[in-house]
Order: sequence, then C-alpha cells, then structure tokens
Amino acid sequence: MSFSTVGKSILPKLGLAAALLVPAVAATAGEQRCQELGQTCICSEPLNSRDYRAGHGPNMWIDPDDSEDATECKGEPNDGSSWYPGNLVTVVPESGMPAGNQVDWVWRADSPDDRTNFIFGEKTIDPSTKRLCGRHYVSYDPQQNLGACYNKVMDIKWGPGQVILTQTPNFLIWVAGHSNGNGPNLYPTGTLTPNDCKSPDWCRVEMCVSGDSVLHANNLSVDGYVENVKSGERVTWAPVHIGSMPSDGSLEWLWLVNAYRHGGGCPGGNRSVSHVMQAEWTSNQGQYIGPAYEIEGGGGGASDGSDGGDDAQLGRPGRPYLVR
Repeated sequence: MSFSTVGKSILPKLGLAAALLVPAVAATAGEQRCQELGQTCICSEPLNSRDYRAGHGPNMWIDPDDSEDATECKGEPNDGSSWYPGNLVTVVPESGMPAGNQVDWVWRADSPDDRTNFIFGEKTIDPSTKRLCGRHYVSYDPQQNLGACYNKVMDIKWGPGQVILTQTPNFLIWVAGHSNGNGPNLYPTGTLTPNDCKSPDWCRVEMCVSGDSVLHANNLSVDGYVENVKSGERVTWAPVHIGSMPSDGSLEWLWLVNAYRHGGGCPGGNRSVSHVMQAEWTSNQGQYIGPAYEIEGGGGGASDGSDGGDDAQLGRPGRPYLVR
C-alpha cells in the first residue's frame, strides 16, 4: 500500500477504506552514486518521494517508496521497512540545497524529547568486509538549540561495543565498549559547527569503520567527515585506531540515520534528511561514498577513491562477491 503526502504527517489518520482509495505511485529511480558503485553499494534510500509502503508495529516501520528493491535498505523487519517510527515523520518540499539539484522532497524527522527517528541499514554483512561507510545529508531546524541538546547522528553497535557520531555540543565520535574500556571521545579537526548545518544549509555526513573484520569488530579504526554542501567548510576525523570490540559475530544495529534527541525541553526538535547510503569493501583503501550527484552535481567517475576496484567490491547479503 502506498499513498501520497505533502507537508503533513506521512501517516495521516485515515480509515482503511480511505487509504485504499489513494493510488500507489511507482518507486523513483535509485541514487546514481549507488548505481555507479555497483555491488559495493549495499543499500540506498534517497527519500526523494512523498510515498511509502506501510510496515509493522504500533508506531509503524515504513518502507520509503524511493529506491529499487534490489538496493533499498531492508531495515530491522528485513522487508524494506527501514524508517522508524512512521508517526514521527513529515515529507516536505526540498529547500536550501545547491542550485540545479534534482531533489523534490525530503523527509523531516519530527523528534520531540527522548524520541528517535532512524533509518536502519543492512546489519547482515560478510565477515570479509574490511571497510563500511554510511552517508546521509542533514539540515537541522533553525530554532534548535544544538548546544544544549544531546543529538545522535549515526550509530553502529556490535553489542556492548558501539561507535556513535553525535552533535553535543559540536560534532564528535564517541566510542563505547572497546577493548580498553569506554571512550575515547574523538574530536575532529576543522571549523564547521552544527549551527552551520541548520536550515537553509545542508551538510553531508559520512562515518566509516575499518578493520580486519568489521562484522567481528576486529582491530577497528574509525574516520569520517561532516561538510557543508554549499561552502565546502568541514570537519574531519582522520583514521583513529580504537582496537577490537566484544562481538558475537553480528551487528546488533546499524543506524545510518539516528535522530535520537534527548533535550530536556530544548526547542526545535526537527531535522530533515536526504540521500542515505551504505557501502562496504573487502579492502581498506580509505574509500568514501562521497557526494550524491542529485544534490551536489557531477557524476560519471569515482569520488574520494571510493570505487576500490572490482576485487574490493562486495555483493549484497546472500550474493557472491565479484571476482576477477
């Protein structure tokens, strides 16, 4: 079931009969960068659509109708329902992205205190994965007091071991549960602050973990960046070795967007997100996913060394690797 919404909750209070009267709309094409990366692109949700398919639970996992089935993020229910919860999201027209962009719609996470919107990526990854990256675009509510509120951005968890990119009060990566105990806080270099990512501005966020086996949390390092897509101003985390994590051989979760907000009454709990992607490689050459061409232009070639060569590419879960 799909239906269309504009500037209002994506789960309007319609009866079943009313909902069934709204025609389904075909999914939009997937992100060009995902197509360019081939099987290295594990999942992608451009969120450039007003439509969704209904999912599960009282607050509703929902499946954004924005990506081809082969590359959509499967989510925790493992059926393409990757956004949770559906009752705290509004689809709004794009605003503030660079001139000439190809984006019509963005999804706004309406997160009051102690509530989370998130996109759940592919947590079923192969043991030979040596580098995993998640990337999305974010624009914060201009009224949000970012210095006073605890806001997560992205989150990877192996069990007790966890790597979290946060905005509190400035961007940092927090590491918990590694072999040396909790910590450290990893502070970036650069001049960008979260206020530079407030509407009408947009920032591209990317965090990567690398190691002998990302799945088993073996001998890990973490790196990443946050960049304003108009000014090019950024903060960067050079690779930092964080050691191994306790792991039972699986990821507990992989939140490519984690919009958890614990603010104690801070105003302005919204953030808009767009063009979410996960990519994985069997080698660690410092690859990044890089820009979404639909937002920042360009295309037709590798970005930031991200292609890695066919021998470094992974298939999606359940598919064989590409081999030469």
